[in-house]
Amino acid sequence: MDLTFFIGAVCAALLCFVLRAFPRIGRPLIGHDTWADLLVIDELKKGHGYNGVCKYFLIEGDHDYPPLSFYFLSMFPSGWLKRYNWVINPILDSLNSVVLFCLTYVLSLSTQMALVASMIYSLTPAVLQESLSFNTRIFGLVAFNLAMSSLVLYFHSGQSVYLACVIAFGIVVLLSHKFATQVLFFLLVSFAVLFWSYVPLMNLLAIIIGAIVVSRGFYVKVFLGHVGITRFWLKHYKDYGLDYMAKFHSKSEKGKLNRDRPDNFHEMSIRSLWQRTRMVNPLHWLLRISPFNPFGLVPVVILLFVPFQISWQRLVLCWSILTLAFFYVAMYVRFLGHHVGSRQFLDYNAFPSAFLCGFFLESPSTLRLLVILVVVVLSLVQNARAWIRVRLHNRSDDQSLLLKTFAHLRSSDKDGVLCLPASHTFAIPYFSGKKVFYTMSARNYEKLAAFFPVLSVPLDTLIKEYNISFVLVDTTIVPVSVVDSSTFEPIIEENGYVLFEKLS
Repeated sequence: MDLTFFIGAVCAALLCFVLRAFPRIGRPLIGHDTWADLLVIDELKKGHGYNGVCKYFLIEGDHDYPPLSFYFLSMFPSGWLKRYNWVINPILDSLNSVVLFCLTYVLSLSTQMALVASMIYSLTPAVLQESLSFNTRIFGLVAFNLAMSSLVLYFHSGQSVYLACVIAFGIVVLLSHKFATQVLFFLLVSFAVLFWSYVPLMNLLAIIIGAIVVSRGFYVKVFLGHVGITRFWLKHYKDYGLDYMAKFHSKSEKGKLNRDRPDNFHEMSIRSLWQRTRMVNPLHWLLRISPFNPFGLVPVVILLFVPFQISWQRLVLCWSILTLAFFYVAMYVRFLGHHVGSRQFLDYNAFPSAFLCGFFLESPSTLRLLVILVVVVLSLVQNARAWIRVRLHNRSDDQSLLLKTFAHLRSSDKDGVLCLPASHTFAIPYFSGKKVFYTMSARNYEKLAAFFPVLSVPLDTLIKEYNISFVLVDTTIVPVSVVDSSTFEPIIEENGYVLFEKLS
């Protein structure tokens, strides 16, 4: 490895970091899961244990989310995490870019090819969107990519040390993120069938046993929570994306749920030209085929027209094609993962697709360059959408809009807050210390169906059962008439939000 290798690795990391981080400059208070994750970390730092965070939630139950990323981040100062949490995922994703650079270099001995692959990864829209707010997904993605890269190196060299790495990083995956676990399970089982090999299954078995042993049995709770949240979404996935009040509107519309956009949608949207020309716009249809990661189209081209004979190349190709296939199945078939999170399959498609794009350009031709140019343009379009959404259209996860509300809640002796809709639920306890109607136990998610993903029961039912003292309403989504004016009074109106307080 010469100086150009190290310069290339540093450039790969810097490019990824800049593209992930710059949309957040000047916008520190953005996120949904951010504040729940920081609550968990704060409780760990205070010595209250992993279940310490449960005291902030009205629905009881043990915290059964994979714990490793929280324990890792609890080593950092609370003040730094509160102020700079938005740079954590860009830093972690830069590690993904460096891992990709190193893997491509080891297998190609070409710094140029490695740099191309890492640049393409940095432009992948799916992972960009995960990096725009603090969450545990990128931590799990790093471990996942390290596990899969180790398996590729095993197929390349046959050295058993790489299988030990697969097991070690696989254990980290299981103890870090549920969706990463799901994808790793599907891939290893699929590899065992496609390559007619017991090695992936033995690795999977060792990973599961290792996770249970290392966590002293806690992984069993994590697994049961995974089952619980999957059952919840399989039951309620049709509600996601509906008008939040659709179940109430349906009572006066003969049971028909309204999925229509506003009549003036095109006039309101800055993308009106794109929408109006979509029938004759080939880029529109390519994005429909491969949303969130247009680079995933390149492995399909390779599968059809570029024969791979070497086993590790076929493994990477299967990795890319299978994750793309999982996405389509989850989108269009009632399937494990069928909910808004099905898009996450493309996070795990980004690494192998970028890798294959680098190899696709190993023997550049006019046609290959044209294919890469098209998918780069598509990715830039998707990236621009994500950047604009962060800068302009992030109302539902912008906590800077509720500073007066947080201040009032902190000063009040009353407790119990319900958010309609649920967007700012995790921010309430973090910024005010109040309990909210939610849970950290995935096994108890069914109790959330009363108000998430849509409101489906009379509000009074929740207020009485859980002794709720405050209701925060986003008036751009929910009419204030939902709140009983004889029981609650509006006390703060702030940026389109109204905070109602229960009358004494």
